[in-house]
Amino acid sequence: MNTKRKTKAERIVETLKKQYSQDELRYSHDMIRYQAQAERILNWSNHERGHYEGFRNFLIAAWSEFETEPLIMNWSHTYLCEVLERELWRITYGEPKTKDFVINQMFRSLKSKQICVYFNAYAWLINPSLKFIYVTHSDMLAFSFSSETRNLIQSKWYQLLFGHIYRLQRDQNSKTLFVNNKRGERLSIGVGGKIRGFGGNFLILDDINKSGTGLIGESESERNFKNAWYQAFAHSRINQPDIDVRINVQQRVHENDLSGFMLKNYDVHHINIPGEIGRNNEYAHLVSPPELVNEYVDGLFFPERFSWKTLDELRNAIGSYLYAAQVLQSPAPIGGGIIKAKWFKTFYMQDLPSSEHITWHFKADTAYTERKSNSASCVIAYCIWQNTVYIRNIMRVWQEFPDFLNSLTNFVIENGYTDKSRIYIEPKANGISVIQSIRKFTRLNVVEERIEPTSVYADFYSKDKFARVTTILPILEAERVRLLANAGFIKDFIDELTLFPNSQHQDQVDTLVMIARELLYEQHVAVAEPTRALNDYFTGVTKRYGY
Repeated sequence: MNTKRKTKAERIVETLKKQYSQDELRYSHDMIRYQAQAERILNWSNHERGHYEGFRNFLIAAWSEFETEPLIMNWSHTYLCEVLERELWRITYGEPKTKDFVINQMFRSLKSKQICVYFNAYAWLINPSLKFIYVTHSDMLAFSFSSETRNLIQSKWYQLLFGHIYRLQRDQNSKTLFVNNKRGERLSIGVGGKIRGFGGNFLILDDINKSGTGLIGESESERNFKNAWYQAFAHSRINQPDIDVRINVQQRVHENDLSGFMLKNYDVHHINIPGEIGRNNEYAHLVSPPELVNEYVDGLFFPERFSWKTLDELRNAIGSYLYAAQVLQSPAPIGGGIIKAKWFKTFYMQDLPSSEHITWHFKADTAYTERKSNSASCVIAYCIWQNTVYIRNIMRVWQEFPDFLNSLTNFVIENGYTDKSRIYIEPKANGISVIQSIRKFTRLNVVEERIEPTSVYADFYSKDKFARVTTILPILEAERVRLLANAGFIKDFIDELTLFPNSQHQDQVDTLVMIARELLYEQHVAVAEPTRALNDYFTGVTKRYGY
């Protein structure tokens, strides 16, 4: 008698009926749902080579079971599913590799979930002996992704459909490393973690470079460390260099992030998916491979999630420099030009309220040297009014300490100093000496601007100069720094800023950063009214200087 051969999905459902009661399986339509999912997901077993829809089907089904938010897919998810599944089948069949991959795509586009959580769980359905190494920018994030994958694999849903394929080993089932009974492995670590002794078929690096707290990015030393760690340790951690694959997926944050480093030093497939290509396709050249341009809708990569309104608001919030990196996936070159002259508008003194309502303060970046090959001592006279910085004058001098002290005193008196004013000086290098001397020989209000470890500025100043300047770019681009019209300092000031970081001297840049950070952290507060003793003293000071 001929009996129709049952499909794999039907055999799974038959097993379920034997193992679980009707109460556990709830209703017959649940059985139909499980059977339909099994048919769809396991359909890869009936595919001829060249059809790569299994991972996409698995992602849709698994997401609906485990995520609270609905899955909003677009063409990029389908494309990346196919890229990953092609590599999965190629490695399974032992076919030679062409190149490794660098995949750049903007944040909140589900790329990390897709690759770091769901891909491993699907790949083991095809080849449970595969070994994965996942690296992220922190141990905590690596462990989080690992835990999500383990929870998915150990879930009732996954076990009902696929538990016959493999199982996790109880004695090696941790957030750092878990192993299955078919010799498959997953190691999850933060960058810089222990990786020696491990090898993988897939080395997957996810957002190795963090975008930072708020707008503060990584320092140059942090980027250099991560690039060196990858080159010295991670790059060699694949088992078969001619077959196994390295995949670096991230949003761009800097020209010398890991993606930039790999693009400069290795021959890789570059998949670059910017968040938009411009309203007139002016950024279409950034898309790689170029045929993906045809997938954009009205210039947008993902209009359901990132509309033009959303992207315009984001550009205003983070500034064009970071927008170019994190959204367009094209960091502006370090060679210069990140600060634009057009951002600095001018003002007239009559544009400001009377001296009763504003106070002129002074920021000093001290050097104390007569050698003009070194940076100058710089002092900026400024006030903050309605969340905008107004600069009325800048003093730059190459002077030894005694002469600088006299120049500073004259400068502040000539530029609006009152009993409410403050002279802010960082106690670095010779700054301590000038603070002590001002307090000893004058009664000017000098403030030692020390950055304590618990200060809101501590993280800000732990970064290198380039990162600090990048942080204040939105303030500058929003035209919140104004210069006194027709002042003699303007050309020199603008030249130094627009040439940064290639300008010969950067003392004005440093001093401006100290001022702009007040707006960034909203720390500018009104100064208390002076005491009678201070008023009496200032009467003497003003007479002394004929002011």
